[in-house]
Amino acid sequence: MTAAIPTTKPAFQWEDALLLNDELTEDERMVRDSARVKCRSPNPAG
Repeated sequence: MTAAIPTTKPAFQWEDALLLNDELTEDERMVRDSARVKCRSPNPAG
């Protein structure tokens, strides 16, 4: 009996190509999200 070979590949995730988000703790995700919001605000310096 031979093992079945999967015929489909998992979808590539452009947002997290190396799947690093899976390695972050909850605190690290909060820091990442806060920095992302700050950088995207109209006045990132203030």
